[in-house]
Parts: sequence; structure tokens; C-alpha cells
Amino acid sequence: MFSVDKMDRYEIIARLNEITSFFSFGRILGYISFFETVGIERQLKHGQESNRDRLLSTEIDFLCGLWLQNVNLAKNWDIIKDEEIRKEVYGLMDDLHNLYRDSQDFGDLFVENYFYEGDLAYNWQYIKFAKEKYNEQILSFKLRDEYEFDTTVIESTFNKIITTLVNQIRRRIDEKRRKNEYVCPLNLFTIKSNKIRKIFSPEEQNILKRMSYKLGDKLPDKICDITDYNYFKQYPIIELPDDRGLFFANTNSLAAAINETPYYWLSEDKSFQKKLADLRGRTAENIVYKIIQRRFPKSSYNHILIKRSKSSDIITDIDAMLCDDDMGVVFQVKSKRLTELSKQGCLTSIKEDYKKAVIEAFNQGLKCIECLNHASEYYSLRKANMTFAENLNLLNVCITLDSFPCMSSLNYLNQPKDSRVPVIAMSVYELDIIFYLFQADSIMDYFKFRSEYALHGIYGLNEIYYIGAYISYNLGEGIKLQGNKICREHALYVDYLVKKAKYGRYRNKDIDCDIYSFVDQYPISSPITCK
Repeated sequence: MFSVDKMDRYEIIARLNEITSFFSFGRILGYISFFETVGIERQLKHGQESNRDRLLSTEIDFLCGLWLQNVNLAKNWDIIKDEEIRKEVYGLMDDLHNLYRDSQDFGDLFVENYFYEGDLAYNWQYIKFAKEKYNEQILSFKLRDEYEFDTTVIESTFNKIITTLVNQIRRRIDEKRRKNEYVCPLNLFTIKSNKIRKIFSPEEQNILKRMSYKLGDKLPDKICDITDYNYFKQYPIIELPDDRGLFFANTNSLAAAINETPYYWLSEDKSFQKKLADLRGRTAENIVYKIIQRRFPKSSYNHILIKRSKSSDIITDIDAMLCDDDMGVVFQVKSKRLTELSKQGCLTSIKEDYKKAVIEAFNQGLKCIECLNHASEYYSLRKANMTFAENLNLLNVCITLDSFPCMSSLNYLNQPKDSRVPVIAMSVYELDIIFYLFQADSIMDYFKFRSEYALHGIYGLNEIYYIGAYISYNLGEGIKLQGNKICREHALYVDYLVKKAKYGRYRNKDIDCDIYSFVDQYPISSPITCK
């Protein structure tokens, strides 16, 4: 065994490779799944003493990927060693994180932000937008015909998984209390094969099959570091040997995979790639427009072409826009994805991806605002009755279809000097949360707040940090900063409120909430203390 105190990055991964070569490691993954998902609310209420106290979703995915890669089904350790090995795994993962966090290399720091940023969306968002991303008839038909992936049963499949696991965990835990019997953590998150066939329809079973990888089968790629391609992220259901059932180690990653993996299938057809890109772009714009329409049904616009005269060429176009009183927000939407090279910390690739995903959208937004400021001079804006825009205070917001890790930090680093128009960029998932939590008047006020903070060089690791700071500010609680960075506790508080809303008072997925109508039930001081 290696000396834990002096391990470098590759020695840590070598030790993790050794541990994950045992079939018994499945019990450790079951334990992790329980305390990092089922027990999350308890943890939120009592705070986190250190990173060692919990693992992030990306870390669970990494360990699952190593297990798929390394497992020898015949290797087992005695169950009495589980706790010792669990503690070692948490310690190794904490040490690995510290090596990235303490590095002075920009690529390592980007990787640290990318890998350890936390979940970039909620599982219900992944499922909701998956239906919309593949709603185009040509896409849904191709997925059903060529991949046996029926998009009409995405939601029912995922909901059945969650319901079955929750009921199963509750029943097993109750039995443990009554009978004082050992409960295998792996079994808590495993749905047996006979139950799969009983609960899920043939179409739903096909989705499970398409999202699964059989434990013990050889992987096409090897994981040597946290940045390497991880097959588990694309196929996050583990099929256990001997028809034992399906192991759901990370349901949030499953939701993300249902959202993202079909795109990779579709893109394999080279003759279909251009069509796919066009459909992605159109879908992205439609999703953003539907989000803003929820709160601004009479003052939202989309697909606004800007032409100087009837016969002239199109100068630019506005993907979506909303207005309220004397203020407006121009949204430019991009469907650019983060490349694998960027995920590995390649500085050149990071800059290029960010340029295509954000900077190009930002510059286009500036051009649109300039035209709107002189709307009466443009034929197309006059025809669309948009001349009122000349009197609006206009903000420029860039939206990406997929989550773009570290976007907020990159926005901060790319703020134009001496500009009164800050770079504000977020994913559709973050935009959706803003419009889910706040009423219309608060939304416009939030964008003003967001703009002012960006201009003053204050930033959060993602949009949830800003939302938390805004709520705290409006409640008169003040905003906690570490230098010019918003403290993590603000983000954790929002996460806590969203879960209380979504799985409690506002369980109906079609109803947006009003955060201030129940925030007093969960005081800002209750969940977290920033450590």
C-alpha cells in the first residue's frame, strides 16, 4: 500500500484502481450513494466541516467509472473491512481534490473548477429539457427507429426509477430498525430484474437498456485521471452480473445522461450532423423563449430580424427579448458544447470554446442593443412595432443550451475594461431556476442586481451563487464575500430552498413558485454555515 501522506495524483489513482478492482467496492458505492443523496438534506442543515464530509456527483461518477473499468467479479474483501475502506476512499478523493486546488497551473485550476463545481442542473430540469431537446419529429423518430429510445416515455421511466428506489430504501431501513438486520448498501440502489420486468413497460425497459453498461464487460477507453472520458457518465446504469438487477449509483447523472447521450448517438451519423446542429440551434432559442414567456407572456419576443430597409440584408437578429416598464433584456442563445480538450484543462481549447459559446453571443447582443437604441431607423424594427425599445435600459445576456462549467469565472476574467455592459452568461438550466423562483418584478430587479455586481467585479462560481446573494440582499441579511467572490453558503441556501419548493409546496412541475411567499419558513440562518 502506498503512503497516503506523500501520494501524488497518479499514486492516488493507482490506489483507487486497486480498491475498485474488487466486486465488494459496490457496497462502498451504495454507502456513498445513500449518504450523498438520501442524506443530503440532513447535511445541508448541519453544514459541512470539510470536503472529506461528502463527495460531489462528479466524484461519484469517477469512482463508478473506475469500478466499471477495473472490477474483477471474483475478487471480494470481508465485509468487516467496509468502513476502513470507505474512510480511505473519502480521504483519497479529498487528497486528489487538494492537489488540483493547490496547483498554480491555470489548466489544473480550470479542471478543479470544472470537476468540483457540483451539479450544474437539477435532475427534473434534465428530464424536462430532454423532452424538449428531442421533441422535433425527425429527432424523436430517428431515436425511436434506430436506437429504440422512445422520447415519449423519458419522464415516466425516470419517475418510476426514483419512486421504486425511494420506496425500497424506506422499506429496507424500516426493516433494519425493526429486526436489527444488516442492509447491504448496494442492494438499496439496485432494482432486481424481476421487478424491472414487472414495473417498466417494454418501451421504458428499452431506455434502461440503452442507458446501461454490464459490469465486467471491457471498456473501450481507460480512465487515467479525473479529466479522462468516463463511460459511466454516458451509461450511468450498472447492470450487475447473474441477472441480479440494475444498480443506480447516481440518479442525477442518469438524468444528465438521458438529456445528453442521445445527442452523441445522433451525431455519429455524419450525413446528419449539419441538420442536427441546425435543429439544436432552433431548439435552444425556442426553449429560452418558452422560459421567459412563463413570467412575461405579453412582453416577450423571439426571432427578431434586424434590417435597415425592406430590401437590405439582415444585419443581425435577436434570439429572444423581454421588456418590463423602462427595462429590457436581450438574450442571445448558443448551442456550442464544451470540447473534451477543454475538460482536460487545455487553455487554447478553453479560450476557443468560451469565445464561440459566449463572446460571439455577447458581441452579437451588443450589436442588437445598438440597433434597438435607434429602432426607428430600422425597417424591420418599425414593422415589428419595436420603436419603444429606444426608451429602454437594455441588458445583454448570453444563454447556452448545455451547462458550461466555470462560465461565471470565465465571465469575470473576460469583462471588457471600461465597459458599462458586463458579460453575463448562463445555461438554460440557470435561467430556468431564475424564472422558477422569482415573479416578474423580481426577475427584472435580479438582472439589474446581476449587472451591477458584474460591473463591480463581484462573482460567484455559478448563477446559483448570485441568486443566493440577491435573496440575502433583499431579506436585509447582507451578502457574505470572500474577497470579491460570493460565499458558498448563499448557493447552498438556494439549493435548499429549491428542493423545499420542488419536492414540497410546489411539487406540481408546471407551477412556478414565488420564493418570498415561503422563504420565512426556512430562515436564511438555518441551513449552512460557510466553512
